[in-house]
Amino acid sequence: MLWGLAAAPAAARSGPTGPEAAALVEQLRDDDVRWNAMEASESLRRLGWRAVPALESALASEDWQQRQMAADVLRSVAGYKPSPAMLRVEVEGLRHDELPRQRRGRRAYTFVFNAKRGAEHLLRHVREAEPLLTAALVSEDQQQRFLCAYILGCAGRDEHAAAVAGVLLPHLRDNDVRNDAIMAAAALYRLGPKVRPYVVAARPSADRQARQLIDLILINLDEGPPQTWEELDARKRMHRVTRLRHDPVAQHDPGFDPMPFFPPPR
Repeated sequence: MLWGLAAAPAAARSGPTGPEAAALVEQLRDDDVRWNAMEASESLRRLGWRAVPALESALASEDWQQRQMAADVLRSVAGYKPSPAMLRVEVEGLRHDELPRQRRGRRAYTFVFNAKRGAEHLLRHVREAEPLLTAALVSEDQQQRFLCAYILGCAGRDEHAAAVAGVLLPHLRDNDVRNDAIMAAAALYRLGPKVRPYVVAARPSADRQARQLIDLILINLDEGPPQTWEELDARKRMHRVTRLRHDPVAQHDPGFDPMPFFPPPR
């Protein structure tokens, strides 16, 4: 039995599946036909549970785009429980790749934001994906390292505090990666008291932005999140990192705040 399929209602499992879904899944491959993969993915979404067996099979494809687009459709199936193969593909998709836009002379677009959607989905399945996430903390891909550390931090997996802090603390500094500092600070704070020695040790060599975020992490660890307008206003005066949040450390929302934009690997 395919993973996750047992949870589907009997009515959802009935109806045409095999040839129709398998043919659509083949169209998810990276080829030179414009928009066929997007059109196929929308048709697969409409099939819902009936497409799960074919989509699960595609997770083992040698084609990167097919794997990632199959995972993206599976995330949309209500009640779907991710299989080990699905979790592997999602962690793989945290790497810096060409989705949604293929830049290498092809100018193709897919609307599949696999890193963002994968990170949000993995945040709901951290325990199942934990071995994969921790292994990728030493990935050669900077974006994958960062997002794995961010997920583990946001989930409060404090047994990995040292490794997570080692990845995230450098991202508190002012750099050329958009949105990474706030995400890193919020994830470090959610590790709880075990992260304190690492952020305290990092403060003396921190730049202005990193010091502001470290101070916000520490005050939230000591006093808790702001509870009044006065406290919110006081936190706002502690930093100049963003105008979206009074306290970007305590008020960070993974589903709302923007994800980082990493420059292409050199």
